[in-house]
Amino acid sequence: MAETLRDILDAAARGVFPPADGRTTVVPQPSHQDSGVLAFTAHSVVFTDEDPAWVYAALRDVDCDGLAAPMHPRFLAALMERTGRTAETIDAVLVGSPLPGEPSLALTEIEDADHPRIVYARRRRDDVRAWAADGGVLVMGRGVAGR
Repeated sequence: MAETLRDILDAAARGVFPPADGRTTVVPQPSHQDSGVLAFTAHSVVFTDEDPAWVYAALRDVDCDGLAAPMHPRFLAALMERTGRTAETIDAVLVGSPLPGEPSLALTEIEDADHPRIVYARRRRDDVRAWAADGGVLVMGRGVAGR
């Protein structure tokens, strides 16, 4: 198993995932803004600067299947209370290498820093850029572990 969240995500981008063994791995959070839980197939990763012994004890305290415990509301509430954080929603983290060439749709970069989607993204991500596309807005930035 990789030692950092970045290692885990880099491996996933190469198609190498944590073992589907029903376990939970605890690693340090990569930055002050990045803390949480990632669920892979039959393996979870908790990234926090909290004591791993506390994390494993809190997971055991959740009255459910151990495989489900890291995403269970009771564990997530305990983690938020302990860390003073809040939650919004369960989200997907996608990793991969850039594709060659230009996108297949026309994109126009948005320079308006006050656009609501850009303002929202900048509170959670680094290096945020945005483009207008036919029928929508594409906002991208570096998120968890600089990905």
